[in-house]
Amino acid sequence: MSSSTESPTPSATEEDDAARIGLGQRLGSAQLVTAPYPPLVINEVDADTAGTDTQEFVEIFDGGAGNTPLDGHVLVFFNGGNADNASYETIDLTGYSTNAEGYFVIGNAGVPNVGRVFASNGLQNEAAAVALYRAGAADFGNGTAPTTQGLVDAVVYDTNDGDDADLLAALGQSVQWNEDQNGDKDGHSNARDPGGSGEFLAQAPTPGAPNDAPPPAPATPRQVYISEIQGTPKTQTTASFGDAGTSPLLGQNVTIQGVVTATFPDLKGFFVQEEASDSDGDDQSSEGIFVYAPGGFTPREGYRVSVTGTVDENFGMTQIDDDNGLFSIEVIDDGDNLDLIDVPVIDRSDYGGNEEITALEQFEGMKIAFAQEMVVSEYFELARYGQVTLYESERPYQYTQLNEPDVAGYEAHLDALASKRIILDDGNNFQNAATPDGAIFHPQPDGFGTGTQGVNFFRGGDVIEDLTGVLHWSWAGSRGTDAWRLRPTEADPVEFTPSNLRSDAPEDVGGSLKVGSFNVLNYFTTLDDGTGQTTTGQNPRGAHSAAELQRQTDKIVEALVTMDAQVVGLLEIENDEGAATAALVEALNARLGTDSYAYVDTGIIGTDAIKVALIYDQAQVRPVGDFAILDGSVDPRFLDGANRPALAQTFEEIGTTGTFTAAVNHLKSKGSVANGDVAAGDGAGNNDQIRTDAAEALVDWLATDPTGSGDADYMILGDLNAYAKEDPIDAIIEGADDSIGTEDDYVDLLAAHQGEAAYSYLFDGQLGTLDYALANKSLASQVTGATAWHINADEVPLVDYNDDILDAEERSFEEEPSGNDLYEANAFRASDHDPLVVGLDLAPSFNFVAGHDRFEFLYGTSGRDLIESKGGWLDIVIGGGDADRFVFGDETANGRREREVILGYEAGLDEIDLGGASIRKVRGFGNNLQIELDGDRDMIFLTGVGDIDDVTFLNDEGLAFV
Repeated sequence: MSSSTESPTPSATEEDDAARIGLGQRLGSAQLVTAPYPPLVINEVDADTAGTDTQEFVEIFDGGAGNTPLDGHVLVFFNGGNADNASYETIDLTGYSTNAEGYFVIGNAGVPNVGRVFASNGLQNEAAAVALYRAGAADFGNGTAPTTQGLVDAVVYDTNDGDDADLLAALGQSVQWNEDQNGDKDGHSNARDPGGSGEFLAQAPTPGAPNDAPPPAPATPRQVYISEIQGTPKTQTTASFGDAGTSPLLGQNVTIQGVVTATFPDLKGFFVQEEASDSDGDDQSSEGIFVYAPGGFTPREGYRVSVTGTVDENFGMTQIDDDNGLFSIEVIDDGDNLDLIDVPVIDRSDYGGNEEITALEQFEGMKIAFAQEMVVSEYFELARYGQVTLYESERPYQYTQLNEPDVAGYEAHLDALASKRIILDDGNNFQNAATPDGAIFHPQPDGFGTGTQGVNFFRGGDVIEDLTGVLHWSWAGSRGTDAWRLRPTEADPVEFTPSNLRSDAPEDVGGSLKVGSFNVLNYFTTLDDGTGQTTTGQNPRGAHSAAELQRQTDKIVEALVTMDAQVVGLLEIENDEGAATAALVEALNARLGTDSYAYVDTGIIGTDAIKVALIYDQAQVRPVGDFAILDGSVDPRFLDGANRPALAQTFEEIGTTGTFTAAVNHLKSKGSVANGDVAAGDGAGNNDQIRTDAAEALVDWLATDPTGSGDADYMILGDLNAYAKEDPIDAIIEGADDSIGTEDDYVDLLAAHQGEAAYSYLFDGQLGTLDYALANKSLASQVTGATAWHINADEVPLVDYNDDILDAEERSFEEEPSGNDLYEANAFRASDHDPLVVGLDLAPSFNFVAGHDRFEFLYGTSGRDLIESKGGWLDIVIGGGDADRFVFGDETANGRREREVILGYEAGLDEIDLGGASIRKVRGFGNNLQIELDGDRDMIFLTGVGDIDDVTFLNDEGLAFV
C-alpha cells in the first residue's frame, strides 16, 4: 500500500478529519474527495444472527447530515481467527452515499434498508473486525494485514471469544465488543451508544434507523425455585425454539438458591441444583439449571450458593445470566453439600432420541446417573471436541450389516439408536481447534495416553458403569445438530472398564498359507505439504512431513509383520509407477532382515490418486503368469471413474504347489455422489448401484480366468464399501450365474468363520464389514479360518501416526497435543480399517514323484508332476506329457558329486527348482545341455533343449553364474 500522511488512529477531531480530506492526497489507487463533508463512523455491526446468518450487516452513519457520498472508501473485513488477522472481504463503496437520514447499510439481501449486498454468512462470528478506510479495493486484496493507514473507523467484535490483542493493536482499538454481552447474540447487534458514550451496546438490530436508547432499569429480582424457572410442558412456551420447552419466567430477574453440581470454566459457567427438600416433586420439571458467568467468580462443586440474574434461553438450554445487569453470586455454605440433592437414576432407552430437545427436558441441567452400562461406541470427535458417544448396553451395528436394505426398517433403526445414545463430553466446545498440550479430558484424571487400558486409554467396546454427570443440551460436534450430552463432575469422574482388550496378534487361522487384506489409509510417499502433486496430477492425501511418513510406515510395517501373511492385498496406496509400494516393501524387508517380500509391479492403475496393490513373500509363494486389470475398458459396468480398477494375480504356494488367484478391489465409497447415484434412504448409502454393477462385472470377469491360470480357485479381497447385506455383496455371493446355491457361488469368509459379530470398520458409532475376503466354493473348501484383527476400528485416532507439529496442509485437529504419550511404533491405529487374515491349505496342483538316495529311474505321469530326486550317483528322470517340475533340494551339497539326466525336457512347460544352488557353468551339445552346479559340482544333463535361455528355473532371480 502506498504511503499516506493521514492520522494513524480513528479518533481525530472533525476539524482534523475535514482538513485531511481537503489535502486531496492519493492512497494507492483511490483518489480522496476534495470537498469537505461530515465524518463517517461504523454505527452498528450484526455478525451473528439466527440460523445460517442471513441477517448480517454493517451500518455506516454520517452523523445525520444525510446524502454523504462514500466515494473513495472501502469497507474491509478482518478475520481474527487467522494467525495474521488478515482481510477476507473488501467492499468498494464508490458510487454509494448515505440516505437522507445519514445511514448506509451493507448487508445480506434480506436485511431491511440494505444498500449494498454481500453474501449470507459473510461475516466471521469469532473475534474479528470491520474497518472503514479511505482507499481503493485494490489496496486491500484478500490476505492484507490490518493497518491504521487510511483508517476512518474500526470495530473489533466477538461472540463470547477472548480478546484478540494483536487485532486490537493493529487497528488502534482498545475494546473488543461482545455481541452476546446480554446473552442474545442471535437477536442482538453491536450498536454505537446514541447517548455519545462511544461504547457499543448489545441491542435489537436497527439497520438504516437510529440505534435504541439504553434499556430501562431492570425489575427487582424475586426469589424462586429452579423448578419454577424450568417449568413443565403445561407451563413452558415454545415460541422461541419450536418444540423446545422455553422457561415460563423468560426475561425475568430472579434469585435462586441451590447446590453447585459442576463447574466448567471453558463453558464460562456452572450448574446449580435444587436441594431435595425444596424439590416440587414433579417428574416433568427439572431441578437443575446452568448459570452463565463469564469472567466472574466460579464457585466450587458442593457449595451452596445464591445466584441473582436473568432467566434466558441459549439455543434451547435454559440458563441464568447477566442480561439485565443485576448478576450476583453469593456463597451460603462453602462445604460439600452434594448430599443435599437427589440424583435420578434413569434407563436411557426410556426416553426419546438424543437429538430431540424434548427427550430429556425434565432432567435439563440436573445431575443424573444411568442404570445400565454405557458402552464406548464412537470416539472420532475426542480430539476435536472432547466428546465420546456412548450407547446403552452394547455397541450397535450398521443397519445393512444385519438387515437387507429397507427404508422403513432403516428409519426405525436410527430411531432406536437415538434413544440409546448419549454424548459424554468435557467442558470444551471448541470445534476443530488444535487440542491444548496434554488437555485431553478422557479418561480421567490424567487424560488420554499410552499405558494401562481403562486408566490411560480406552477402546471401542469398553464400558462405563454408573455413569453420572450433569445433563446439558448443546451443539453436537461434526454432525451439525444440537444434542443431549453428559458432562462429568469432579465428585463423580468417569471410570472406563476394559471390556475389549487389545490383541497382540490376529486370531490363529491355521493353514500352511495366509492371505491378508489391508486398507492402509492413504499411504503416500508424496508428502501432503502443499509443494507438489502425485503422478496422476492430484493432491496427496497421506503424511504431511517426512517424520509423519516414517511413523506411518513403522505402524503399517508392524501390522504386516504380525499378520505374517504370504499374500496381502493393499488398498489406498499412492497411484504411482510403484514408488510407494516399493517403499513399503523395502521397509517391511528391513524390519524382517530379509528380502522375502516383493510386489506385483503394475505401474499406474486408473486415474484416481490411490490404487490397489499386491505384495507377497517370494520365499513362500510365486506369481504365476501375468497380472490382469478390470476397468471400464474391460467391462463398461465397472465404472473406474468411481471404483478403483481391480487387480488380479495368480499365486503358487511353493511348498505345496497349490495355486489360487487373488483379486484386490476398492469400490466407490458411500460419501460423495457419482453419476447421480444418490442414497435411497434404505441404509445402503450413496452409489449403491455403482458398486453393485462393479461387483457383477467382477465375478463375471473372474469366471473368464483373466490371468490364464487354468485354476478354479478365486479369492476376492478388499474394501468393497458395502455392508454384508447390501446388493454388491449379494451379487458377488451369487457368482457369475446370478443365482444363489450353485457351484460358482462365493462365500463371505469373515461371516462364515466369525458369524454376525464380525466387523472391520466403525462409522458414526456403528460397526460393520466394509473389508472382505470372499472365496468361491472351490477355494472355500480349502480355507482353514478367517479373522479381522481389531487394531484400528476400536482405537481412538489420537494414537495414529500424526505428530504434535501442525504442518502445512494439515487440519488443526490432526495435530496431536504434546504432554501425553500418544504415539507408539506399534500396529494400533495404523489405519482406520482392520486388516483381515485368511488361512489356506491349498490342494496340490502337482502329482508327487519322490526318489530315494540311490541310483534309480523316476517316471512322471501324464499330468503335472513334481519329481524330486534324493541323491544317488546317477538318476534317470523322465517327465510326463504335462508341465513338470524337477527338484534338486537334498543332493546339491551332500559331500559327493552326483549326476541327474532329464530325458525330454519340454521348454516353456517344464521348470527346475535348484533348491538355492548356483550354476557354475553351462555347456551345450547340439540339442542337449550340461549344467554344472556349485557346491559338490553336481551335473544336470538335459535332453531336448540346447539353450540355457529355454530353461525355466523356479528360483530364477537367485541364479549366480560363476
